Amino acid sequence: MAKAKRKYNDTFLDYGITFIERGDEQLLQCGICFKTLSNASMKTYQLKQHLSNTHPQFTDKNRSFFEMKASGLKK
Repeated sequence: MAKAKRKYNDTFLDYGITFIERGDEQLLQCGICFKTLSNASMKTYQLKQHLSNTHPQFTDKNRSFFEMKASGLKK
């Protein structure tokens, strides 16, 4: 039996994480450093940890800030 693939959750954007699509897969991507994160990173704790460890200057930013970053990334 194949493992179920996790899907991007809109709440990930609260931590600056958006996604890109490759084929039928959704890959997590940091909207700040553009790093592609592993599928195992789709846990809230790990997303918070990436934001606080890698981008501590953005931990106090609100969702609208990350939405602007993500929209710029998609263009």
